[in-house]
Amino acid sequence: MMPASYLVSHDITEARSRFNLSEWSKIPSGQQQVLLWEMVNAVEQKKMPLSRYLAVHPNAAISPSELAILKDYVNTLPGRSKVDTAKITRSPYVSDGKTLISTGTPVSITGIAYSDSYKSWTVLSVTDKFDGGSMRIVYGNEIMIKAIKNNQIPFPDGAQMVKVVWGKQREDAEGNVLPGNFQNVQFMVKDSKKYKSTEGWGFAKFDGPDLKPFGKTVAFATTCINCHKLLVAENDFVFNIPTK
Repeated sequence: MMPASYLVSHDITEARSRFNLSEWSKIPSGQQQVLLWEMVNAVEQKKMPLSRYLAVHPNAAISPSELAILKDYVNTLPGRSKVDTAKITRSPYVSDGKTLISTGTPVSITGIAYSDSYKSWTVLSVTDKFDGGSMRIVYGNEIMIKAIKNNQIPFPDGAQMVKVVWGKQREDAEGNVLPGNFQNVQFMVKDSKKYKSTEGWGFAKFDGPDLKPFGKTVAFATTCINCHKLLVAENDFVFNIPTK
């Protein structure tokens, strides 16, 4: 039987690799917000606190009211306010449905280049995310769609997903929620050898109408996979797999 001291040491090391408060001041504010929402999502989906920890410390359970306080705090951080579509002047690159940029091809520090070919892919899901009040459409390429249909998990190399994110306004009187300003495009690319350190998935994010690559170092991909590992490891680290 594994000694308790080993489990404690393992959990502490794992936790610090994801969320080290001792180095909090060194983390860029944008990444801090990502980590805080990772915390919210982990608690909400009952992934944290760990069940084995709660078995020994039942009083450590987080109540719905405590989770609500955490959500309220994170949702008031700079850049998290909901978008009022009526006040938005859309970028011409977005409003006419054309390619977001006219020249050049943005490339993420992870080596993934932006491409708008996803516009012809199959839509996997449409989500309305609480943090930041964003609307998202998730696309999958042909390899991804075939793997989902055949229940082929882990997903094969070449599988790709793209998430397109818009801000949103609050619901109107009829309950309609309209897309607001374009925020970013996020890519997940499966290449088990190239991206071995992040469970075989490469990550890229392109912000704003000019599609500025996100992340100054490849460390941002570690933040991405940490959240996926915590919440959806059983799905080969993929969110938004449609229900059959």
